[in-house]
Amino acid sequence: MTGRVSAFLPVVGDHDVLRERFSGDPGAWLPAARACGPERWNVAVRYRGLTRPVEAHLGGLWRVGSTQWRSLTWRPVPGDGDVAALDRLLPTLAAELGLYTRNGDASLVVTGIYEPPGARLGELADVVLLHRVAERTAAAFLADIAPLLGQVPVTA
Repeated sequence: MTGRVSAFLPVVGDHDVLRERFSGDPGAWLPAARACGPERWNVAVRYRGLTRPVEAHLGGLWRVGSTQWRSLTWRPVPGDGDVAALDRLLPTLAAELGLYTRNGDASLVVTGIYEPPGARLGELADVVLLHRVAERTAAAFLADIAPLLGQVPVTA
């Protein structure tokens, strides 16, 4: 069984700068991004005080109305100092990441599905608790992107 997750976050910034950065190199605005392959980055995602690494893949840009979209998938990867294979206990995500800009408003949005780990036990845990964790993690991900996306690049 898959879970659904969505979050949105109003962002502040010049719309032209936001659109230009969103359409550019995701490594410039993904949190703690390190390139690990074509269109792939190791990225930090967080939930409250816990930060975990994921391997994220962002697809090319497309536009629908006032929103620019990119496909986003991530899968957990082992973190530095992990004693056990903790990444196997974390969900994978298949989503769309969007930047909406119109009439002075701008928002980031993520919507997608995730696969709870742990078969039947994971499904039960998702119903009871993990769905809220997934929603808050998605919201934190957007909150981490927003200031990086809004930064105006320094030119020499």
